[in-house]
Amino acid sequence: LLPTTIDNSFLYRGQTEFFEECLPTLYRKKDISDEEIFIERIRCCEFEVYLKQYPQIEIFEKNKYNIDYLGLSQHYGLKTNVIDLTNSLDVALFFAMCNMSEDGKAFSPQREDKEYIGYIYAVRTKEYNNRTNKIKNFFDGRVKAIGMQPFYRPGNQRGFGMHLERG
Repeated sequence: LLPTTIDNSFLYRGQTEFFEECLPTLYRKKDISDEEIFIERIRCCEFEVYLKQYPQIEIFEKNKYNIDYLGLSQHYGLKTNVIDLTNSLDVALFFAMCNMSEDGKAFSPQREDKEYIGYIYAVRTKEYNNRTNKIKNFFDGRVKAIGMQPFYRPGNQRGFGMHLERG
């Protein structure tokens, strides 16, 4: 049930704007306090408790499937330390070419009568070391599959989340 990168050594991120630093929503406010971070993490915990009321979650947990609750929180608008990635170039292109509405509930494509630039980031997931003849996973456990979770939306986005710490 998990999207994989076995045949694809890149994960992608699409954005309609260029940012000097690509930061998760939790850290985009430069002067965020420890108290504000704590409050946002509590919101994510509350969201997890709320999600556990759904039968889909019960089925996934009963069958011992991993659920990335923090990644799901990110997909449903909460501020987290997760950066969204995908193993689909098409999905990344969608996010590079479409604007999210102010309420965060819908996307609209860029207008054809206006010039614009979309940004696609390609992140290599594996690196081959010629000296040791071994493949090293670039992310060392920081990237978790979000797609094909108990809910439809992240699965369609073939989502992965890179969990980052402050700084």
